[in-house]
Amino acid sequence: MTLSLQHYFFHIIALILFNVARSLIRHKPWRGGRNNIEKLAILRPFSTQTIDELPHISDQWEEFLPCDIKKKANDVSSAVEVDILLSYSQTFQSSKLARDSFGSIIDAFASSHNIRGWEQCIREIKQIEANIDPKTDLYSQSEAQMNQMWVHGPNQQFINSMVSILDGVHGDYDAVLVMESDVVPVKKYWLDSLLEEAESDPFMILGSKYVGDSWDEFRSSLPLSLQHHINGNALYNVKHSLFKNLLTQLQLEGGTPYHAVPYDYRISQILVEGMLGVLPEIPPYIVEKWSNETGLELECYTEKFHGWWDTYGRNSNAKQGSSIIRESQVIVNYAGTNLLPRHKESIQASLIHGAVYYTPWDSVQYNITLVVSEWYDEIVTNLLSQIDASYHPFSKIVLMVPHNMNPQGIARLSSFQTHVDISIKKRKKDFMDICNVPVDTKYFMITNSYNIVAEHVDLLFTNDVKHLPVIPYIRADVSDCLNFPACVEAYEKSKQFDPQNKKIVQDFDMVFITELRDEFCIHWYEKYGKNPMPSEGLEIDKPLGAMGPSATTYVSFLSRRNILDKFYKFTDGSVFGKRTIFKRIMNENEDKGAAYGESALSNNILEEGSVRARIIPTSREKSHRFLQFAPSFTPPNSHNKADKTSTTTVDEINHEGKEKSTESNGSETKTKNSQTSNFQVLFFWGVLSGITSIFLLAVVKNQKYSLVPIELQSKGIEMGTFT
Repeated sequence: MTLSLQHYFFHIIALILFNVARSLIRHKPWRGGRNNIEKLAILRPFSTQTIDELPHISDQWEEFLPCDIKKKANDVSSAVEVDILLSYSQTFQSSKLARDSFGSIIDAFASSHNIRGWEQCIREIKQIEANIDPKTDLYSQSEAQMNQMWVHGPNQQFINSMVSILDGVHGDYDAVLVMESDVVPVKKYWLDSLLEEAESDPFMILGSKYVGDSWDEFRSSLPLSLQHHINGNALYNVKHSLFKNLLTQLQLEGGTPYHAVPYDYRISQILVEGMLGVLPEIPPYIVEKWSNETGLELECYTEKFHGWWDTYGRNSNAKQGSSIIRESQVIVNYAGTNLLPRHKESIQASLIHGAVYYTPWDSVQYNITLVVSEWYDEIVTNLLSQIDASYHPFSKIVLMVPHNMNPQGIARLSSFQTHVDISIKKRKKDFMDICNVPVDTKYFMITNSYNIVAEHVDLLFTNDVKHLPVIPYIRADVSDCLNFPACVEAYEKSKQFDPQNKKIVQDFDMVFITELRDEFCIHWYEKYGKNPMPSEGLEIDKPLGAMGPSATTYVSFLSRRNILDKFYKFTDGSVFGKRTIFKRIMNENEDKGAAYGESALSNNILEEGSVRARIIPTSREKSHRFLQFAPSFTPPNSHNKADKTSTTTVDEINHEGKEKSTESNGSETKTKNSQTSNFQVLFFWGVLSGITSIFLLAVVKNQKYSLVPIELQSKGIEMGTFT
């Protein structure tokens, strides 16, 4: 009996020791303080598309040194050994340009190592090759919904480079910092700061979610895994067992539709699926095509990923929260964000990824007029009452009103007091407002009375001597446009000027140059008179209605004359988003119509088109298109009168044509219905959010799962709310 008890006792002790040992083997123990990271590799990937940027990879490093050289020299024993690994997506044998470019960087470093500047922070520079077939070394964002291989280049380069590092081909590294060419330092000792942050607590990935403002209008509609994903430019703990599992999984998925998701986003999808069981969103066309070609169904890995999260999602060494993902305060992700100097001043981080810098509007040198299309309801009073509370560039306002607007309405609009001079012009054809409005400033913008001016209007201009306006657009030949009839119609009609035009521009985003507008309108009058463009003979199945001059046709006209790039700089709105200039306060149908290129000045057509064209996007369409064109329902503030009295004039523009008829009571009914509908939607989502939060909180309580970074958890933010 005694032997039996002793045997049982020692058996229990053996099991405990075995589990402790297994835990220690699973993770490299994280020592408090320093020297968990003794060897670091800075992985700098380049491809055939970015090889020209290689000579400039350290342009800012002399001004912003990676490390404190004096401190490093005085504390050699604790200094981290840092190597730079220059990764080429293909092979050096296949490219003389790559061989020469990489070789010159390495030779220059060797000649100045330990002699000057930033080179003293680095031990060695090595070159590695990802050996990707040139035919599949692709990164084509325009094919993201159609081509399974659209992001194969960056995905495979990350996988192959990391595999070679983990295999010890280039050395035995504890961590790898992925640093693409558009990651730049803005503060000195940025590497010291990042290593200090990394040593503070365990992690698998230390990096940044997207912190720019291009997603502000639609962030909550994006998938959780996209909202919370850490950008690939991050610090990776390559000794972490889960990282090795993730790398193996990415390799396993190479020939499947999962490979059509960028690797950093795919890692986030895996973690969210493991934690919450939320299946990832994969482009449906790609999945369908792959299934038809292979005869297979896309495999579900939820059980596997849940096992990973259950094993690695929480680490006892962590102060609190998850030891897998940590948000960095040193590196921030502004990928696809256009910034002005005022934005840069507020950034506290040391490394910035992906930001593009422009200059603001020069209010001293240039004046700009704001044109507002109004109808019969005097809704424009919302804009006029708030304009003085906004920081904006507009020196004048021109109100375009119906020619038969009642005198009392004219008088009320004329009585508004603002710091901006107001003039009122009468017209009969609202769809011709872009051409009919008289403007005496070099530039003008246009909106309608359903909008107010944003609190802070940022107009972007190129940071060079040309000082060109920066205009957001969407491509007309991708699914962002071709899946929507209104956009297709705008595209087809724009080709009546330039058959090669591919840009769709919203009226409200365009900074019109008055002189060029005049030339465009003369051409319009010659072709169509003072009428909308006809749809006959165009490749349009069901025309949505009359379309007058628009920003898209204006752009196409300038493109046909080969002068577009002389006067404007364009940025892809699906990548860089756009900054809010006007905020929607009423009737979203018109703005949703305008989002796809429809002229925003014909209320009748746009309301009709929003229904016929199925313009209201689904959640999936929103996440794909980045919802940069979503309307805002920001309500107007109370009407405040300014101290200064504006100069108001009333003129009439006489043009033949049938006037628009808009009834005030009809507008009021629509507004009430919209408010009721909005309340119902908010009530539904409120109930659903409450149920979801209770469920997630229960999961967190029972399973101790968390994706929320430690820094946020310390402030009391719970996983259940995904704040």
